[in-house]
Amino acid sequence: MTRRTKIPRRVSEEERLLRRVTFASLVVAGGLIILKAIAWMATGSVAMLGSLLDSCLDFLASCGAAFSVRLALRAEDPDHRFGHGKAEAIAAFIQAGLVLLSAVWIIQESFVRMLAGGIEIPYGVIGVIVSLIALAATVGLVLYQKYVLSRVESLAVKADSLHYLSDIFGNGLVLVAFLASGMGLTWADPLGGLAVAGWLLWSAREIAIEALDTLMDRELEAEDREEILRLVRARSEVLNVVRLRTRRAGRRKFMEVRVALDGAMRLYRGQAVAAGIASDLEAAFRGADVTVSLAAYDGSEEKEFV
Repeated sequence: MTRRTKIPRRVSEEERLLRRVTFASLVVAGGLIILKAIAWMATGSVAMLGSLLDSCLDFLASCGAAFSVRLALRAEDPDHRFGHGKAEAIAAFIQAGLVLLSAVWIIQESFVRMLAGGIEIPYGVIGVIVSLIALAATVGLVLYQKYVLSRVESLAVKADSLHYLSDIFGNGLVLVAFLASGMGLTWADPLGGLAVAGWLLWSAREIAIEALDTLMDRELEAEDREEILRLVRARSEVLNVVRLRTRRAGRRKFMEVRVALDGAMRLYRGQAVAAGIASDLEAAFRGADVTVSLAAYDGSEEKEFV
């Protein structure tokens, strides 16, 4: 019996970019956890505590994003005919929940400090240095994530990038809180903690909405639908667009189009028109999964879900 040699699957440039950016987020989050833990133990700052907790959640979320990206990149299998793209949305939704929990805890700690009349922060210079390092590292990571997202779509990386983008604002607030505390403003630290928590809540909302849209099979954006209809109607053989249904799963877009053709048209000709429509849509929306079905035109101008 001849033994079959398994040929390794070729890794695309998009896959390489996604794996690199998820690894970079893990490295940045892990390094910041160590630095912020040292700064928090030295200063006792609630703003730094909030930033440390956020970095811990960043690390966990980045682990989830890395896992979901690798799962989403897997091809279809007999049990998942539509692929694994929704794994990214699940990871993003879990990430939103973690962000929400961290924000609630920071709010509680901040109010406790405010009711106590604030606190003077010792070794504030350590907090300032760590905040500057965190700010620089986070800005660098977000710029890299934006570069990757400009070349490939990924809901998990987008959610991760949104979280780290909020971290830029959060690290800036912590830096301001340390500087203000150094000037004798004892309320600056808990106030900074509240500001960080508010920004985290806003970020969690944005991430959750987009993840739910994917999980609930929300239609593609109006601009995409208009472009789909324009491409379909550009075919002279198409007499009517009966139905258009779209959805997204991770980086992949799904489109189902039902068009009406002349009832006297030969079957082979109709199949050629359907194949041409699918080819046009796949060229315009890279990696899209397109299904085109045919119907005989009955003279009705009514369109369903278009």
